[in-house]
Amino acid sequence: MQNGGTVSLDNTSNMTAGAYDVAYDGVAFIPMGGTPGTPIGGPPGVQDAPKGSNPAFVNCGCVQRTAGDPVSTQTGYFGESATDLATPGLGSPLNVTRSYASAIADPAGPNGSGAANGPFGWGWTYNYGLTAATDGTTGKVTITQEDGSKVAFTLAGGVYTPTAPRFDATLSKAGTTYTYTRRGTAVFTFDTATGRLSSETDLAGTVATPAYATNLAYDGSGHLSTVTDPPGVPTPLPGPAPTSPASKTRQTAR
Repeated sequence: MQNGGTVSLDNTSNMTAGAYDVAYDGVAFIPMGGTPGTPIGGPPGVQDAPKGSNPAFVNCGCVQRTAGDPVSTQTGYFGESATDLATPGLGSPLNVTRSYASAIADPAGPNGSGAANGPFGWGWTYNYGLTAATDGTTGKVTITQEDGSKVAFTLAGGVYTPTAPRFDATLSKAGTTYTYTRRGTAVFTFDTATGRLSSETDLAGTVATPAYATNLAYDGSGHLSTVTDPPGVPTPLPGPAPTSPASKTRQTAR
C-alpha cells in the first residue's frame, strides 16, 4: 500500500442476527487490483544491511533470512560477527566485537563504492568504529554502524530526517557534535569535523568514551597497529591486520 492509502473495513456478517461470541485471529488485506507500490525510501539495499539486518530497523520484517554459516538467502552474501574481548560491568560491557560482511569486502566488486576497509581489513567493521559522514553540499549525514550497515539522514530546515521510515533513529546537531539515537535505547555522539565516534550511552546512562578508555592507533592504510590500555601501556600489533577472512591472526597481550 502506498503512503496515504485508504482502507475500509466491513465486518458485516451474513449470519442471522443473534447472540454470538466473535473473535478475530487476524485481519488479511487482499488487493482488488493494481500493482504493489515501492516502499517509501526505496527497498532495503546492500548498504542498508550488508549482513542482512540493521540495528536501526523498526519491527518491519526487513531482516533477511540466513542459512548455513550464515549466508543471506536473499543476496547470497556471507556475514559473521565475533567478540574478541568482553569485560562485564554496570551498564554496557566494554566489548570489542568485529563483524565481517562479504557484501562490502571487495572494492572492485558490484558494491565497490560502499566497500569497507576497516581496522581488521576489507569487509570488517567493529563496535567502536561507528562514523558520521557529512555531505558538504546537501548536508546529508550518513551513519555507518558497528556491523557496516548505514542509516542516512536528509537535512531540511535544520531538521534531520531518516531517508526511510524503516529506520527507528534520530539525529541532531549541537555545535560540533552530532547526537544519533537508535531505537530509543542507545545514544552515540560524533565529532562533526572528523566523523569519529566520541561516546556511546546506553539507556541506563552508562557512558563509554573511547578517548578515555582503550586507545586505538592506525597505520597509513587505516589498519589497526597499536592498542594502548587506559594506564597508557601500548601493545604494538605485528604488521597490518589481514585483509581476507580466510587468513586471520589474533594476538592477545597480558
